[in-house]
Amino acid sequence: MKALKIFLTLFCMGVIVSCSKDEPAPVPTKEQPTPQQTNFPTVKNFSAQEVIVGDIITIEGENFIPSQTYTITFNGVKGTIKEVTSNHLKVEIPEEATSGEVILSSNETSKSIGRLTILPKPSVLYAYVAYSKIVKLDLQTGKELETVAEIGKEYLGSGIYYLNSTNEIVGIQSGNSGHYLFKLNVTTKEIVRLPCNLYEKLIIANNEPYAYDRGNHKIVKLDLQTGKEIETIAEVGNDYLSHIRFSKSTNEIIGEQTKYNAETSERKNSLFKLNLTTKQIVKAPFNGYERLVIANDELYAFDWGNRKIVKLDLSTGKELETIVETGKGYLDHIQFSKSTNEIIGIQSGTEEIFFKLKLKTKRITRTPTKNYENLIIANY
Repeated sequence: MKALKIFLTLFCMGVIVSCSKDEPAPVPTKEQPTPQQTNFPTVKNFSAQEVIVGDIITIEGENFIPSQTYTITFNGVKGTIKEVTSNHLKVEIPEEATSGEVILSSNETSKSIGRLTILPKPSVLYAYVAYSKIVKLDLQTGKELETVAEIGKEYLGSGIYYLNSTNEIVGIQSGNSGHYLFKLNVTTKEIVRLPCNLYEKLIIANNEPYAYDRGNHKIVKLDLQTGKEIETIAEVGNDYLSHIRFSKSTNEIIGEQTKYNAETSERKNSLFKLNLTTKQIVKAPFNGYERLVIANDELYAFDWGNRKIVKLDLSTGKELETIVETGKGYLDHIQFSKSTNEIIGIQSGTEEIFFKLKLKTKRITRTPTKNYENLIIANY
C-alpha cells in the first residue's frame, strides 16, 4: 500500500512537470510608439536663406507627422503653418518677423533649427496729382509708372494714407458737392465715397481712421465703412495742430501745436502727444519745425530755417542730432519708406526733385520728378 502511494505521487509530479514544459513562457509585449514618442523631427535645410515677409518657405527634413501640431517662430514671432508631410513643413513668414533664429516646437519640446535673413515686403510709392488722379511711382527713381485711378476734380485734402488692412488709399475729398471719406482700392481700382464732415486732416492709427476737426477743436474717430463719427477722442483746444503723425511704439497721435499772439505776432510751439489708450494729452516746449516724420519708431523733423533734417527725442521733443543738411530747396510731402529705410519727399527749387535720405548711411540722392500734391507710401 505504501508503495502504491509513492507511485501515484511520483506519477502526478511527472504530469505536472510535463504540462509545465508544454506551455511556452509568456512573451513580454513590445509597447508601440505613439506620435508623441516618435523622434523629434530632423531638419535638413530651408528652401531659401533670405526671404521676404509674406513668403512661404519649405523646411525639409525627416520624422514630421502630418497629424501632429507644430509651431515655428522667427526671432520670437509665430508663423502660419501651411502644410505638413513626413519629409517637409511649409510656413508663411509673419508680418512682424525679423532676421534671426528659427525655432521649431512640438509636444513641449523646442529646438533651434537655423537662422534666416528676413526682409520687409517692398514699400510701394503713390502720388496725388492735384484735381486729377492717383499715380504709382518708382521708389528708386521717382518716375511715374502708371495711373492707378482718375479721381475727379474735387480736391483730395491733407492726410492721404495707404491703409494696409483694406489695401486702400484713403483721404478726405472736398468740393461743391460736399465732403467725403475717399477710399481707393489699389488692386481693383474701385473708388468709394462716403459723406462725412469737413476735417482739417485725416489720421490713420492702428489701421483705423481718426480726424482732426479744427472747427470744433477736437480729434475724433471715424467709422471706415460709413464715414460717420464714432466718438470724440479728445478736445485739443483752440491752438492750431499741424504736422500730425502716429507713433505706433507709444500708441500716440503726435503733432506740433502753435499758440499765436496776434498783437506781438509771436508763435509759441509745443510738441503735442495724445495717448489713444488713456486719451491723455501731454505737451512739451518745442522749437517748431516745418514737417515731422516717424521712422523706425523714432521722430525726425525738417528744420526749414536751418535747412536740415534732425532727430528728436520722442518723449521730450528735444533735438538729439542733425542727420543731414538738406540744401536750399524746400522739402515737402515727407514720408518714410520702411523697406529701403529712407526718408523721402519732393524738394522744390529751380525744378522738382525726388529726395531720398538713407538713414543708415546719411546719404542723399536726388532725381528729377514731376510736381505732385502729395506722396503716399504703402509700408507693409
